[in-house]
Amino acid sequence: MTQNVIRIAAATAISLGVSSSVMAFERQHDSHEHGAATLLLAVEGNELQLRIESPAANFLGFEHAPETAEQHQQLEQTVALLRDSKSVISLPEAADCRTEMTGVRHSLEDEEHEDDHSHDDEHQHDEHSDHDEKGHDDHDTEHAEKGGHSDFTMEYHFECASIESLSSIRVELFRQFPLLKDLDVQYITPAGQGAVQLTPDNAQLSF
Repeated sequence: MTQNVIRIAAATAISLGVSSSVMAFERQHDSHEHGAATLLLAVEGNELQLRIESPAANFLGFEHAPETAEQHQQLEQTVALLRDSKSVISLPEAADCRTEMTGVRHSLEDEEHEDDHSHDDEHQHDEHSDHDEKGHDDHDTEHAEKGGHSDFTMEYHFECASIESLSSIRVELFRQFPLLKDLDVQYITPAGQGAVQLTPDNAQLSF
């Protein structure tokens, strides 16, 4: 199972002749703006893949390594919530999508933060995979401890029995995290590609 959503999207874009849009979007990922996050969505075959990148401040209100028991608990609860794909996005029931993989990574503590697995519901089943980016995480942790920027990266992989019914998604992150004000989206599907900005008042993406 492919685990790098950016590469999948880039490969799909090349086949659709829109690789320049993807490269522009990847460059946009380099920015770090509180209140803003980015989403890359790719549909290929019966698979839906998403990658979200956000400053940690949007979810926690801080970007340093947790210093108190309360902050450690807040971080743990946030990671648990982000692992639940239904707390992040809503998909049309008609598409019959099952969560195949979720990955949540952050740079706030000196430990492995990815947890690739699915969650229990009628449209989900377990499947796990491994990523090893500890060197990258160690670098980010050192950066966070020095008061620099810290980020969350989330990946979600779905398989949809009726992919033809997948024409929209609704982002639930705004409801969960009021500090998140806008989400810059790049989407690539067999029907085409596009870019849009979502907000708490306009949280649905149609494609």
